[in-house]
Amino acid sequence: MKLCMCVAIIYSMVHHCELVYYQRERIIAALDTQLYYNEPKEAEKLLLQEFRELALSRPICFHISHFATLNYSLMGSMASAVVTYTVILLQSVN
Repeated sequence: MKLCMCVAIIYSMVHHCELVYYQRERIIAALDTQLYYNEPKEAEKLLLQEFRELALSRPICFHISHFATLNYSLMGSMASAVVTYTVILLQSVN
């Protein structure tokens, strides 16, 4: 039961991170469409370019209460720890 809960938590974290990354790509694509196909006025074009550069220059980082950065290596370590301790527990039961 605990293993299923850990797998569900890790899957949920990965899924939500991927959704945020996908949303960022969609925002950049929408800005590109507005900039290059709709030909906005000069003032609007400057604002859109500035917003696009801001979205591109700032990477998305997820923090766990500013204690650790949530990334793929941390999730891989968590998954390997869960599997390792599950195997140890299963061996000690038998």
